[in-house]
Amino acid sequence: MKYGSYSYNRVAQTQYSFISLGKSVIVKSVIFTPTEFGDVLNLGFGDLMPDGFVDDEADSNNGDITLVLATVIEITKTFLIEHPEKTIFFKGSTLRRTRFYQRIIKTYKKEFASEFIIIALIENEKGYQEILFDENISKDIFAFLIKKIV
Repeated sequence: MKYGSYSYNRVAQTQYSFISLGKSVIVKSVIFTPTEFGDVLNLGFGDLMPDGFVDDEADSNNGDITLVLATVIEITKTFLIEHPEKTIFFKGSTLRRTRFYQRIIKTYKKEFASEFIIIALIENEKGYQEILFDENISKDIFAFLIKKIV
């Protein structure tokens, strides 16, 4: 990775946590949850609330977004190395966040290309179309799929 990442811990089979050390100290959580599509898991991450809820819409503005996203990427890579049969689905909680994730993927695509397949889901008249992620995609991306090359 171009940037470092925070150290993280596995707290359950499909859940990880780490501490964001920006303007405040914020516990972050990354969870991979099953979907209705077999080996496809949803990646969710956000601020871990005192009641155990993960707020994926929190806008912490903690000043360390690069480290936070680099850590989420490292956790995802670790998870897929351990579970190469799985596919990870993710999208932003808003279109703005999904576009932001698209810029991050564009930045790191060369680093991922040798180990992972990155698919963009684009909405069309028939529903959604899967296309290989290309940094020149001109349409809004609905979501992403990441799969380990085996």
